[in-house]
Amino acid sequence: MHSYRLSVTAEKDLQDILEYTLEQFGESQMLQYNAKLISCLEAITEDSSFSHYKRFKRNGKFIRSLHCQKHYIFALEQEDAPLIIIALLHDKMDLITRLKSRLAR
Repeated sequence: MHSYRLSVTAEKDLQDILEYTLEQFGESQMLQYNAKLISCLEAITEDSSFSHYKRFKRNGKFIRSLHCQKHYIFALEQEDAPLIIIALLHDKMDLITRLKSRLAR
C-alpha cells in the first residue's frame, strides 16, 4: 500500500474532476478516469529510479508533481509521514498561481 493522504482541497479537486467527467462523458469513462488517477496517485509516492514525477523545492518544502492524463497532481513531502496530495489541477489552469495558494495554507 502506498502512503499518501488527500488534503481537503485535493479531495474537492478529485470530486470535481469525477463529477465533471460523469456529466460530460458518462459513468464508464468516469470509472476509467478515476482508476487512472488512483494509479497516478500511487505512482507519485514511489521512490524508485522508475518514478516519473518531477521534484522541486519551494520555501524549504519538497514538492512532487506528476502529469496524469489532463491533470497535474502535486504532493508535499513530509519527513517520516505520508505524502500530502495538495492539488489535482487541469493542465489548462494557471498552475503556478493555484499551487502558490495551496502552499500558503
